Amino acid sequence: MKYNYFFQNDVVHSDLCDHIIEMHKKDLKPAEIRHQEKSIVPSNAIRKSSTAWVTDLEIKENILNIAHSYNQNFFNFDLYQNQNPDIQFTQYHELDQDHYNWHIDCATGEEFTYSQRKLSFILNLTDPEEYEGGDVIFKVSSRDEIPSEIIKKKGTVIVFPSFLLHKVTPVTKGCRNSLVTWLWGPSFR
Repeated sequence: MKYNYFFQNDVVHSDLCDHIIEMHKKDLKPAEIRHQEKSIVPSNAIRKSSTAWVTDLEIKENILNIAHSYNQNFFNFDLYQNQNPDIQFTQYHELDQDHYNWHIDCATGEEFTYSQRKLSFILNLTDPEEYEGGDVIFKVSSRDEIPSEIIKKKGTVIVFPSFLLHKVTPVTKGCRNSLVTWLWGPSFR
């Protein structure tokens, strides 16, 4: 693998991406983060976006099967096979220059002693011509790894270790929609 992440275009058909957006855009709420075992709405300096949770079992099953196949083919992390993790629909809008500052997707602390998020998964649902900004950027050693424009393509999947520092830049025009999930496993050794 050339990078610390993997991406592939055209994994999910454009029509299904549009269907997922239509299903979830009416249920949006201000995004929250977990802090000291509680869900809180973060300051806008950390995160500004809207989210809804995927409840459609067929969509969840398809997304999780895709995520597990990327793990088997590229990462080979020790993951729980019978997990049912949450899948988050996330919308970043130009109105407030929605974004998510530098963060990792795994956590530390007592509640994560025996298991943790190991693999993060993003599915781009919006055509890149419909928005500006909203770039997923990875921090690799002392430099920012800025993926090429091709990674923003609608239907593209991005998979990466949950401990990889990353952010979503402010959306300055239009609206970016994505699905995000995290696969869990026993703690790294």
